[in-house]
Amino acid sequence: MSQLDCRKRECFDWNWKFILSDEIDAYRDDYDDSHWRTVQLPHDWSIEGEYAEQNPTGKCGGFLPSGIGWYRKQLEWSGTIGEKGLFLEFDGIYMNSTIWINGCKVNERPYGYMGFEVAFADLLREGSNTIAIRVDNTGSPSGRWYTGCGIYRHVWLVETEVVRVAHWGTYITTPAIHNEYALVHGQIELTNHSAGEREVTLVAQIFSPSGTLVGKASKLLKLEANKGATEEVEMNISSPKLWSVDTPEVYTMKTEIFANGCCIDDHVTSFGIRSFSIDTTRGFALNGQPMKLKGVCLHHDAGPVGAAVPEKLLMKRLRMLKEMGCNAIRTAHHPMSPEFYTFCDRLGFIVVDEAFDGWEKTKADCDYGLYFEEWWQQDLGDMLRRDRNHPCVLFWSIGNEVLDMKPETTRKLVEFVHQLDPTRPVTCGIDSIGPGPDENRSLLDVAGYNDGRGSCFGYELDHEKHPNRIMVATEAPHTFQTRGFYRTQTWWRDKNRHRIEIPNLTEKELFFDGALQYNSSYDNSGVRTSARHSWGFVQKYSYLIGEFRWTGFDYLGESFGWPARSANFGIIDLANFPKDHYYFYQSRFTSSPMIHLLPHWTHPGLEDSRIPVWIYTNCDEAELLLNGRSLGRKRMGDAMYLSWDVSYEPGTLEAIGYVAGQPQAVKKVRTAGEPAGIRLETDTDSLRPDGRDVAQVSFSIIDAQGRFVPSGDSVVALQVAGPAELLGTENGDPLDLTPPRSPLRKAFYGLGMGLVQSTFEDKPIEVTAAVIAGSTIFTDSTTVTIALERIALRGGLSSRELAIYYSIDGSEANTLYRGAFEINNSCTIRAVVVENGDTILELLAEFKKGVHEKVIDLTHGNHQEEPARFNGPFAFQVCGDWTDGTLRYHFQPDGTVLQSIGLDTPLLYGTWWCDRGTGELAPLDRQKNHKLTLVTQPAESLSLEHDHCRITLTRLTQGTI
Repeated sequence: MSQLDCRKRECFDWNWKFILSDEIDAYRDDYDDSHWRTVQLPHDWSIEGEYAEQNPTGKCGGFLPSGIGWYRKQLEWSGTIGEKGLFLEFDGIYMNSTIWINGCKVNERPYGYMGFEVAFADLLREGSNTIAIRVDNTGSPSGRWYTGCGIYRHVWLVETEVVRVAHWGTYITTPAIHNEYALVHGQIELTNHSAGEREVTLVAQIFSPSGTLVGKASKLLKLEANKGATEEVEMNISSPKLWSVDTPEVYTMKTEIFANGCCIDDHVTSFGIRSFSIDTTRGFALNGQPMKLKGVCLHHDAGPVGAAVPEKLLMKRLRMLKEMGCNAIRTAHHPMSPEFYTFCDRLGFIVVDEAFDGWEKTKADCDYGLYFEEWWQQDLGDMLRRDRNHPCVLFWSIGNEVLDMKPETTRKLVEFVHQLDPTRPVTCGIDSIGPGPDENRSLLDVAGYNDGRGSCFGYELDHEKHPNRIMVATEAPHTFQTRGFYRTQTWWRDKNRHRIEIPNLTEKELFFDGALQYNSSYDNSGVRTSARHSWGFVQKYSYLIGEFRWTGFDYLGESFGWPARSANFGIIDLANFPKDHYYFYQSRFTSSPMIHLLPHWTHPGLEDSRIPVWIYTNCDEAELLLNGRSLGRKRMGDAMYLSWDVSYEPGTLEAIGYVAGQPQAVKKVRTAGEPAGIRLETDTDSLRPDGRDVAQVSFSIIDAQGRFVPSGDSVVALQVAGPAELLGTENGDPLDLTPPRSPLRKAFYGLGMGLVQSTFEDKPIEVTAAVIAGSTIFTDSTTVTIALERIALRGGLSSRELAIYYSIDGSEANTLYRGAFEINNSCTIRAVVVENGDTILELLAEFKKGVHEKVIDLTHGNHQEEPARFNGPFAFQVCGDWTDGTLRYHFQPDGTVLQSIGLDTPLLYGTWWCDRGTGELAPLDRQKNHKLTLVTQPAESLSLEHDHCRITLTRLTQGTI
């Protein structure tokens, strides 16, 4: 058999016309778009904007713009289409997209996270054909996080014969797996869009991970006119290579359709051979090997590129998680790009593939709740069909923290998933405990627990009630960290709510730098638990198969309000720099010897103060040394970290990890001097000329001896020379409102970065960085250095004559810089970098003579905030212990209410009192916008109105006064 005109699939991303405006006639093929700008896809127009408090996306969308945008592109076609199929495949458009071909509307799709196919052969004409797309994201916020706007994923042009494999038309399963062989079953959907019956031969071939043909099956078929058919094939594969997180072996099935001896369509599907099991005794096992899910939740954005994430950057971020020891990812809270699943297949991640954030009821003003009733079947079904062949996908998730979650809807969605794919279990992220959540969890194959409202404390009680229930921490823990920022006082987001206590590390706060909205990088800033305690649950309970930390990376949006553009939940920040929690998880998730210590060791003014020093390691024991003096060795225990209180003195702090008594891992931190320069690093020096490749150029502030300055906050200017584009800059600071595309970026706790993307031209590329370095606040004087560094991304560094000019009063920079100089008064320094008479970089920096202000929010660091107590009157019959089956409430005769779960220590929850005349216990504000109201009722029952829900309590003990 020979190859004739098989399927053609080409990238359709290049040279689209775009305008951020609602042009009502832009769908017409005769519309003049010559004044529009040219963009390449994927494209996110929101990230190109500026942060502003009045932007309608608000804190949900990181205060970036939304709106309506139009895209147009011409498709040139010569000859007639004949009996062919022509399609556009859109991987994702956010959101409310409408598509016209030659002025005819061909598709509308509200959901922005699911791809779709558009057929348009019947509209094609010879010559120029106009594709016009309107994207409407004016309804803001349309999500609880940063969504992006536009055609933010790839577009493909597909040409086929009228007989073809349908879109997402293959479904491959492995119903029997043995050491000697595996049975591979293929279900293939074919379509015949011709007017007559067609006789064809279906050929399916399986290729091993190394590319060897290992199985083949064929069928002679007759396809009726204008109809589809689903055919099945089976093959035995000898000595199968199993897909796992450590050996991600990927097979491919090539499906071909032959007519009259010629191939008229071909389609390749990747799949894996693996089995898994779940029970309450062994937990989760992959290919018979028990393991815990060491997971993270991920949103889809990636710092300065927003939602339009290049594949190279996505792969970089996934590799960082893999190196941390992460083996599982939950997509939060929607389907990801097709590339994401391919990368997870090949890197070895288990994926919980999530469809929606909510169902009928909206969480954000204009989110998917507006469309759920009409579109859920289409969108959920498309996700299942698109992703069902990926070996990485082991679980389907039908939702997340659904408001007013109805069991009938839960049951309906679970049954729908089981019908389309009976091979995988279904879960859902549920964030509460009690009768309603319990009923919905009982309908799931794997019960999801989000700990934002304390559901993590329901594991034992739920296991007692449901001993066969499989549980997974779909979203736990919610802990905060701001990279480089430390506090020794414990902080809780929700005071006076149930939690696992974390003692303050010192009696009084030691550190006073940074903004009030930052969070400590000790594991002492969170919502319910620490990272250590949360992972302790997973280790303790066999029926808890793992956890998905919220989140792997910081993400834009869902912030705590202006001027914050993000929160601090991530293990890795917006600039792809690991936080200290990264190394905690690495110490729990990996076996190759590692050690990490915190905090940094540059603390001027804290001489002789005792600073808590923590070590994370997977070694047997660790030793801490200060300036060569041993401060002792300690063995690792159940606490999952080691700590010393060290009297601060400048110098070198060193941690050594020991395995079987031998040193295996070392980490050092050194005291730094004044900022004096900049260091550049890149993750590639051979940027490919393909218009896709991306390099991260990271910069760090250093002192005169080249030591990292952890407090460095100098502004850095970046310039790209050569055929490449600066996509944006980032530093990880949730309060930095510099536009994402700016070439100027302030270092945040010493670090920052820029992303550079190649074009198609194969010439040398380099990045130049400049900084005005020195102590920006000084007492007597400071040394100012204007530093310049270059780094090659392709082809090595060229010979360039660069000169630096500066001024110390903010005026025109006309003094030639010859070396570092001292200043002893407040001033504004302007500097420019000049090449061949042209200014390529410009910087401005303010230096102030004075003292650092020590600022700390006295409530931010409070360990526990007690509500005011009232002196009655009280209803005596209420005093005592009450329960709703999970939570226990202890009504004290002094007017306080304690809350506990199970046998845990009760915590102060609020206060109560009663007007004897009405029998109603009047409410007291427990915290902002949060009230506790108790209403007495006869027959020893009580109702608690809390968070707009009513819980019926049952008397446990009779209270007396």
